[in-house]
Amino acid sequence: MSQKVIDDVLTLTTPKAMMAAIDDNFDELYAADIANLAAAKNRANHTGTQLAATISDLAGVVEGYVAASPAVAANTAKVSNVTTNLSYTLTASSVTVVSSDGLDATIPAADTTLAGVMSAAMVTKLNTASASYTAPWI
Repeated sequence: MSQKVIDDVLTLTTPKAMMAAIDDNFDELYAADIANLAAAKNRANHTGTQLAATISDLAGVVEGYVAASPAVAANTAKVSNVTTNLSYTLTASSVTVVSSDGLDATIPAADTTLAGVMSAAMVTKLNTASASYTAPWI
């Protein structure tokens, strides 16, 4: 931008000459403002961050990408090399396997149709019915 410098105010002897000089300067300033505005709107010139809450359709767009993800569809979008620590808790009729990073699993006592753990009552009954035999786990 080459703004016109008016060195001699006395040369602006008429209002028309004054307005012409002012108009020339405004035209150049306006052109520079348009160029600066275009640069300001150009995303390549943006720096910094923007809060997600200020983007009106962000949640919908992200949900669409996630829904379209083959890894999500195949249930393979997971963190690998995660260690799981297992422990257990006991009751008189069940064993619960406790997982450090997932759902716990409770194994109930066995019954006449389903396998399971041996309850305390079952061990007592087995020992009473078979006095000559002692179970190796006792």
